Amino acid sequence: MAQHHRNRWPNGLRFRHLPLADNIKEVFLYKSLGLSAFPHNLINLPIKGESCHYKHELLIKEQIEIQGADFISLYRPVTNVISMEWFTENHAQVALSAEDFTISSWIPTEDDDYALHLGHTKLVPLLEEQYGIKIITDLVPPSPLNANINVFMAHGGKGVEGFRTIYTRNEEGHAIIKENGINRILGSGIIAVLFICHSAYVSPEIFSQRLISLCHHVLSLGYKAVIAPAWSLNPIITPVWLEKFLDCLKKGQRVSECVLNANVKVMESGFNEHHGFYAPTGWAAMHLYGNPNIYFQVDNVV
Repeated sequence: MAQHHRNRWPNGLRFRHLPLADNIKEVFLYKSLGLSAFPHNLINLPIKGESCHYKHELLIKEQIEIQGADFISLYRPVTNVISMEWFTENHAQVALSAEDFTISSWIPTEDDDYALHLGHTKLVPLLEEQYGIKIITDLVPPSPLNANINVFMAHGGKGVEGFRTIYTRNEEGHAIIKENGINRILGSGIIAVLFICHSAYVSPEIFSQRLISLCHHVLSLGYKAVIAPAWSLNPIITPVWLEKFLDCLKKGQRVSECVLNANVKVMESGFNEHHGFYAPTGWAAMHLYGNPNIYFQVDNVV
């Protein structure tokens, strides 16, 4: 199989092609320093032409037939498990009850940023009206978020040195949240959903053998799983993605399965030429890091 596909891929991109047997149902991976910046949702999986059933594939059907592959993140749950050492210590199943299904959210609209106002408006029906939580809109929350599912929306800055910091307005240098502020906002929880541009971007630090990553920092605060975009995120996507993600969690699916289903839902829901969610830049933005084996027990969930 690997030999069959070898001539289809340029040497520089051959690493992104992952030949999996049909009986492999899920992928846990960790990457070298050299490949740390490559988003794992864009790894390719060999497929048969007749298995193309997603809307985005109708638009790139010829390309898929030529390459014999499609993005793995439309077919299998994919999790970056950080390292073998981290996964060995943090892979155990985390079974949560109905009482554990708590949500909090921070969207700093107080800074009067258009994109954050838009995202807030889109998420109010879901979070405030359906789930009954009050979205925190202060520049810095009065107290750190501490629900089991914490949802954050803000701007993220990325430079040559990696992810910079969180911004409450889309103008670099305006209301920058430094490390102590970041910790205050992130608080504590089990699952962190970061609707923060570039917050899943991972890069090796110059002149050292360590990675710069906000996701890694979030996990170091005690979270078990982080879902975040590896590039810029359209706030219009967020209610579609989050509604499906939370619904899957309530049905007892593991967090890795919930991310897969939410990403597919965005792709299916955004099939129009204006929003273009069916493109990978839309549906593939949210990446999972950490422990994929977190779930809520169905029998106890209302």
